[in-house]
Order: sequence, then structure tokens, then C-alpha cells
Amino acid sequence: VSLDQTPSYEAISYTWGGQKPEIDIIIDDKHSLVTPSVFEIIRYRQSFFSDTYLWIDAVCINQSSRDDKNQQIALMRNIYQQSTRVIIWLGPRQSVKNSFDTFRMLIHLSFRASYGINQPFPTTLNASDPKWVSVMQMFSHPWFERSWIIQEVVASK
Repeated sequence: VSLDQTPSYEAISYTWGGQKPEIDIIIDDKHSLVTPSVFEIIRYRQSFFSDTYLWIDAVCINQSSRDDKNQQIALMRNIYQQSTRVIIWLGPRQSVKNSFDTFRMLIHLSFRASYGINQPFPTTLNASDPKWVSVMQMFSHPWFERSWIIQEVVASK
């Protein structure tokens, strides 16, 4: 499908996690094997009320075709730019512990940086503070180790 003719879609940025495709799904009346993480993404993003189109590399790129991989890799920036949004998938809500504390802390840090608040930051951080533990857990996720995330996030809207 040409990018000029695609319906609105969400692009998913995630990690394969070394998983093998083992779960059978049906897309347009065709069977396809996906990894457990891709199945989880589809399950969480599905809607019974409207059609939701997702661009997930493991599904949208023929992984057994070098030609298709090369062609799609060349289009990655456009794929992410033309999506309605890019969803960074770190796992289901339960797997991102204390996510509220994490995002509250990140917003606080971002606010301080954006508005030039130069109050001294504590020179020592309590590594057992749940807020910092949640931030450290989030940034230790394998997604942050991928070099592709730069293109996926920068190209997103």
C-alpha cells in the first residue's frame, strides 16, 4: 500500500525482546504469526467501537523478505511522520510500576528545565525513594537501548 493511500494509523515503537513469532492472528482473512509482545500491543489497542489501524514493523514488514525489509527501512521516517501518532509501548500498565509517580517526576523535572528554575537539586538522591525507583525502572527498559527510537520519536507528530 502506498503511503499516499493509507488510512489513518498509529505507529508503534516497541522492542521485540528476543521473542519468536508463535501466536496466530488473522489479518484481512490471512493467518499470521506474531510475537507475544505484538499480540499484547494489538490486544491493548483494539477497539470494539471503531477500526484502529496500527503500523507494527513485525506485522507490516515481511520479515522473511530482505527486499521488503530494505524497502520498508527506507520508508521508516515517512511511516512515522505520516502516522496520526506514535505510541511508545513499554508494556501493559501493570508492567510499568508506579507509572503515575514516574510521569509526575518527569513533568516536574521538565518544568524545572523549561522555566529555568535554578534551585539547587539535591546532591544525593534517595535511591530507595519510590519516585526515583520508578524513573530508574522506566529508563532501564530495553526500549531506551534501541538506536531506532531517535528516528521514531523525532519523526512523530
